[in-house]
This record gives sequence, C-alpha cells and structure tokens, in this order.
Amino acid sequence: MRVVKFTFIVCLTLFFLSACSTDNSNLFDTSSLEEVENNMSGREFKPVPKEVAITALPFEAKFPKYLPFLYEESAVTIGDWDRDLKKIIYSITYHSNEDERVIEFIVANFDRNFSIFKEDNTYEEITLDDGTVALFQETPFPSAQLHWLKDNIEYNLHYIFVSNEDNQAKDELFKIANSLKNY
Repeated sequence: MRVVKFTFIVCLTLFFLSACSTDNSNLFDTSSLEEVENNMSGREFKPVPKEVAITALPFEAKFPKYLPFLYEESAVTIGDWDRDLKKIIYSITYHSNEDERVIEFIVANFDRNFSIFKEDNTYEEITLDDGTVALFQETPFPSAQLHWLKDNIEYNLHYIFVSNEDNQAKDELFKIANSLKNY
C-alpha cells in the first residue's frame, strides 16, 4: 500500500511539474504592447521598438541586414489578423536619409496574400539564394514589391523609389531578401 501511495504521489508531482514548465515560446506575449482602438476585424498595437517586438512575437523575427541606402528606421507595428492572437503580422519601414526612397518590410506567420499573388500572372518568379521562390512585380507607381513564403511565414518587401535605372529595384529587393537575419 505504501508503494502505491508513493508511486501516486511521485506521478502527481511529475504531472504538476511538467504542467508548470509548459513551453510558452509559441505564444504571443502582449504584456508589453498597448492595444489601439480600431474598427478592423483584428487587433492593432501601438508601434514598439524592435527589441520589444522581438520578445513579444510568437515566432522568430527577421529583419534585413542590407538596405540600399542610409535610413531612418520606424518602430515595429504589430497586429493580430483575427483577434485570436494566433495570426500575427509585423511591419517596419525604412526611410532613406538621402531622398524619397522607402522600404516597407511586412511579415505574417501565415499565408496572408502569397497564394493569391502566386495565382496572379503579373508577378515574375525569382529564386532567392536559399532556393525559395519569390514573386517580383514592378508597379505603375515608381515602386516594386517582392513576396515569398518560407516555413509558413510570409515575407513582403515594398520598395518606393525615385527612379529605376537598369531595373535596379529588382536587384535591390533580391539583395534585401537574401540579407534577412534572426534577431
């Protein structure tokens, strides 16, 4: 009888210990974020410094290491797509210190638009250095965009430029995409 009680107590203790040490690394930590009132279906939070965003996000945050100009970096905007805190989007904008160029980098932990863009015949497929297929498009406005999906994370780069001599925007977006690093 003592052995049964002892075994029961040990099992119960192990159960509680394992419950207390649950891995919460895939949860969206909103404790350091302030929600903004909006009428959208999802939630939006006030922009935060990159370091705060990195700790709040439920997946590894990546940011470009290469940009084609000296820049001023915005704070990171974070949003929840459908209020369940599972489909998360973050974005950051880089404004050129030299001219009117702007690069916006948007990341979602789900396929937000990539599948739709892939079906559209107006995008050119290019292959990133790691073999990932990305979709490139130059728009009528002096801008270009690059979209790709890797490990169920969607990445979007939007580049607003002054002029696009020798298709430079495509080359620059390619370099930016290949420069992403975890933080």
